[in-house]
Amino acid sequence: MRERRFIATEEQERFFAVLTETVSSREEVISSGSVLWRAQGGCNWEDILDEAGDPIAEEPWCYKPDRMKPVEGSATDGRANPRGIL
Repeated sequence: MRERRFIATEEQERFFAVLTETVSSREEVISSGSVLWRAQGGCNWEDILDEAGDPIAEEPWCYKPDRMKPVEGSATDGRANPRGIL
């Protein structure tokens, strides 16, 4: 639980070496105060209304701003935080 869990293959080590050598060409400075957006796959479904205001169909639409915030205490184990690893 407290030791290195992954050992890179030779191919991965070569990839990391190239990445390290070329990373500066991909750096970008973000100005203080810049607004950043959280990307998340998925969508809400919004009603398409007729002239009387009655729903006649649905279309995919982006999530509302409150949905784009992480829900406190809802993270589960996954790729970056597997169960039992400290």
